[in-house]
Amino acid sequence: MLETRLEVSLYLQNLLQLAASLSRVSPTTVESLSQTLLAIPPDGQGSRGGKSGLNSDGSPLQLCLTATPKYSHSRLLSDPGFVLADPKERFVASRQALADILELTASQQLASLCDRTLRWYLPEDAAGFAQFTSGVLWLGAGLDTPGCAMYVDARRNGNFQEAWDWAQQWLANILPNSSASGSAIAALRNYAYLQSIGIEGSNLNNARAKLYWRFLRPTRLDQMGLEIFKNPAFASFLTFVIRDSILQLSGIVPSLGFEISTGETHDAKIDVCGHCLAYSSSKWIELVNCCTQMYGLTNLPVSEALEENRSSVSYLGMGCDLSGALRVNLYLKATAQN
Repeated sequence: MLETRLEVSLYLQNLLQLAASLSRVSPTTVESLSQTLLAIPPDGQGSRGGKSGLNSDGSPLQLCLTATPKYSHSRLLSDPGFVLADPKERFVASRQALADILELTASQQLASLCDRTLRWYLPEDAAGFAQFTSGVLWLGAGLDTPGCAMYVDARRNGNFQEAWDWAQQWLANILPNSSASGSAIAALRNYAYLQSIGIEGSNLNNARAKLYWRFLRPTRLDQMGLEIFKNPAFASFLTFVIRDSILQLSGIVPSLGFEISTGETHDAKIDVCGHCLAYSSSKWIELVNCCTQMYGLTNLPVSEALEENRSSVSYLGMGCDLSGALRVNLYLKATAQN
């Protein structure tokens, strides 16, 4: 179990070196950003023994590589304060990390939006925080691109309909027009349960509110009641990546984004769990390279990322905005070194 700053630093060393190499950001800057994102208190402070739910193996950091038709970029995703066993202590550390990341990424315009979201979703007392056994929120920050992200656990103790009710009210509160989000949630209630909500962007003009869910039962993408998921690239992506493998429903995580400035649908994405597919590194390299070629996207340095056990695949995702522009997201996690 990772508990001290030194243990975490050593475990993530290869992933952070990879992040610096691929993003062409200095190793010192990457290390500093990761420390802010992880918000690990000094040794001896806080009750240790917490666990991270960011990756299947409990590791607290991801390097996300994104390929678009014109360029690629990278960011880090973290589970802040993950070493802390007390959910309230963990949230306090996470809240400070959020404030620091908003400043570091020049995304202070999102501070009020994030604060409203947290006040809406989170309890006020320690007893209410007890349900958040794997933490309250995750954070993201661009390495070679502006912006940051905050994702909040929205499962509401497994009460599916209550979770959707809260999400609908939250979106009605922060969006100027909640017609699109209300229609989406009305459709989603029938076949999915809410996993998390999010805020992404760098300012109020490009910010998005996000919904992430998992399926309750097998559902065809063209029968979801969400027009953007009818793009044939989503179905072909799932078919190509999963192939003949058996994948549990929980291994697929779709998401939908809404523009903060208008309330309209902005984009959609489907992530596939890498841990759930027992593929070798060479198989993942082949898959990712084929995906970027098939959809006319820039190449991702997947060989450099996966060779010599430098990292492993946490998720592979396909995204699409309302104009039809596609992207592929490769989420990498640290690999334990022998």
